[in-house]
Amino acid sequence: MSFEYVIIGGSVGGVGAVEAIRGIDNTGSLAVMSEESFPQYSKPMISEYVSERVRLEGIVYRPVKFWEEN
Repeated sequence: MSFEYVIIGGSVGGVGAVEAIRGIDNTGSLAVMSEESFPQYSKPMISEYVSERVRLEGIVYRPVKFWEEN
């Protein structure tokens, strides 16, 4: 399998890379490689989630639909 774009890591930098690529190339094949099986999230916000001060949606960088569409 080959891709036109490969992004290593799904942190905020990875999200920015996907958005930048899609801003100039909406059809190119793209893969994001990450050790995480869960959608990319803000690691500093984990304590807020665990303490139930924010919902899960409050710590992920982009919703699952974003990753499915891109």
